Parts: sequence; C-alpha cells; structure tokens
Amino acid sequence: MIEAMLYGGAIGALWQQLVQLWELIVMVLRFLWGLLRLLGGA
Repeated sequence: MIEAMLYGGAIGALWQQLVQLWELIVMVLRFLWGLLRLLGGA
C-alpha cells in the first residue's frame, strides 16, 4: 500500500512537471510569434 502511494505521488509530480514544461513552451512560442509579427510589420 505504501508503494502504491509513493508511486501515485511520483506520477502526480511527474505530471505536474510536464504541465509546467508545456506552459513554458507555450509562453516561449507566444513570445516568438509576437516578436515575429512585430519584426514583420504585420
């Protein structure tokens, strides 16, 4: 039972890290898109 709780906690922590990584990627892509539009004069 303890192993299952630790495994579940590890999966939760990994999932949280993946979500944070995805949010970081989206933020960088939005910044680059805005910069591209600014430099393109669109």
